[in-house]
Amino acid sequence: PDYTEEMAKELVDRIQNYMKQYNETSGKPYPVAASIGWHICCVNDTDTLYPLITEADKKMYEEKKKKATSRYLRH
Repeated sequence: PDYTEEMAKELVDRIQNYMKQYNETSGKPYPVAASIGWHICCVNDTDTLYPLITEADKKMYEEKKKKATSRYLRH
C-alpha cells in the first residue's frame, strides 16, 4: 500500500492536536475527544467492508484501553 502505519499515526496525532487546541480555546464546559482506529490493506473485488471495519475497530479499542489506563494513572 501507498499509505503506511506511520502516516496513519501522524494523521491521528494531527487530529488529536486539533482537538486539544479546540478544547483549550473553545470555552466549552466539556472536552471534545475521540478514539481513532485504522486498518491499512490492499483490497480486491471480493473483499467486503465488514472485516476491514472490524480490523479498524480493534485498533480503536486498543487506543481506548490505553487512554483508560492513562487516565487511571493520572489520578
